[in-house]
Amino acid sequence: MRIAVRTLGCKVNQVESDALVGMLAALEPEVVELEQGADLVVINTCSVTTTAESTARKEIRRARRANPDAFVVVTGCYAELAPEQIAELGADAVVPNRSKAELPRVILERFGLPADPVTTPPNEFWGAGERGLYSDRVRAFLKIQDGCNAGCAYCIIPRTRGRERHRDWRSVVEEAEALAAAGYRELVLTGVRLGSYAG
Repeated sequence: MRIAVRTLGCKVNQVESDALVGMLAALEPEVVELEQGADLVVINTCSVTTTAESTARKEIRRARRANPDAFVVVTGCYAELAPEQIAELGADAVVPNRSKAELPRVILERFGLPADPVTTPPNEFWGAGERGLYSDRVRAFLKIQDGCNAGCAYCIIPRTRGRERHRDWRSVVEEAEALAAAGYRELVLTGVRLGSYAG
């Protein structure tokens, strides 16, 4: 199974994209570039600016042109705001942020494989570092928070990521210990508003 994953935007999207690849181990994925012919394309979008949304649209069109027979899945903040427009651009499935934990199930079922508790996370705090996700990296990323309650007039994040949610500290420590045991010497905590963390 050849998969291409395009991640636009923040580190939180990067963590989620990396975790998704780990959860798709049942597909025995070979990660390729968008133009190398993929069976599955996942585009994790951003919409923090109009430029980010324009980039997302270009990537979706590019993915469909380069991989006409691929299963193209679009997720992320732009998917939260414009699912109908994304479908019109050629996406086979649109999974908004509020349903992002469903991504592995949507993909595995499309390829005739069952989803199970290992491949379907209970929530958006995907603890997948212990699956070897970061094998090419010096550091590992650990998502501990999502969403924002600030409600600033100029910011779209509360609309695209929802209200603040905090990962339980026990789960954070458990994954951090697993990553340290796997040899990672640097952990990067990620979230939308880390200063508000209260796990």
